Amino acid sequence: MDTNLIGVNSLNTYKDANINNALKSTHNIKNASNDKLKEASDAFESFFVQQMLEISTKNLHLAGEGTGSEIIKGMYIETISRTSTGGVGISDMIYNYLKEQQKNTLNNEKLKNTNNDISNIYDK
Repeated sequence: MDTNLIGVNSLNTYKDANINNALKSTHNIKNASNDKLKEASDAFESFFVQQMLEISTKNLHLAGEGTGSEIIKGMYIETISRTSTGGVGISDMIYNYLKEQQKNTLNNEKLKNTNNDISNIYDK
């Protein structure tokens, strides 16, 4: 197996695990804390930026040519994507959307509980 592929696959596994952990923490949106929502939003933005950089630098040789250059390039792109989190604006948009969905979910649940209470009064 090509050593370059081993390094790239390791980076992708690490990246996917971080995103999955962040998304698992917000699976039940009505109970997610603001910190967990922000963490998931930042993780997605980092992933998005990393994917854009990987595509746009596909044919560039940032770390020269030869054994290990793809690993170095992957590490470089990952570092840039992590440090730019929050700078693109995607994270804020996702966070605001998730907060709105959380508020709507809680409001719908309160409305449902109120309707059940009213139904129970009339059923008696």
